[in-house]
Amino acid sequence: MTRPTTTLATLTAAAALLLTGCTQQAPEPLPTQATTETPTPTPTTAIGPYEAAAPKDEATAINDAAAAYQQFLDIRAELNANPGDTKPIEDIAQASALTDAQGDNEKLAKAGAHVSGGNTFELDTDMSYTSPVLDGNGNTTNEYGTATLKGCLDRTKLIIVNKDGSTSKGADHDPRFKVEVIAVYDVQQGRWYIDAERYHAEETC
Repeated sequence: MTRPTTTLATLTAAAALLLTGCTQQAPEPLPTQATTETPTPTPTTAIGPYEAAAPKDEATAINDAAAAYQQFLDIRAELNANPGDTKPIEDIAQASALTDAQGDNEKLAKAGAHVSGGNTFELDTDMSYTSPVLDGNGNTTNEYGTATLKGCLDRTKLIIVNKDGSTSKGADHDPRFKVEVIAVYDVQQGRWYIDAERYHAEETC
């Protein structure tokens, strides 16, 4: 199967800062309370592949691929909220989309930082289109199996929480900008994979 590959403009991870604790003194006659660690966030996103029937027309392919991309963004946000484990992203991403997501998560983990919130994709149906998926011999396995999605990526709710508790937006440009996404349908597994993202940060939306 031929799967296109493009370059991802990666998330800017916050710098690692030293974490300082504090001790809380309870009113008399209660003793001083020990500092407690912030509990690890509990995953709320349905983490896993985006499974769907093989698309039989362009409209279905575009809508399913867009839903798969939003699930990819949600899973990525969930994993970046507690960095360290990127295994689940392998069920829904491949090529540069996978390696860039893994790299961003690793940067956050090394910095002792994490992400709060996430990204939302707004699909431009009129500008999106499909093309066939080909196998290793150049034969078409699905006429609509490669979706090129165009739309707006909304990062207004994305916040990077540094190790010391300070926050940053993680971007030096408008939080809403155009994005192009390649999604590929795997006929054998019956699921969509996000293959690549192209950020157009200079084009706001």
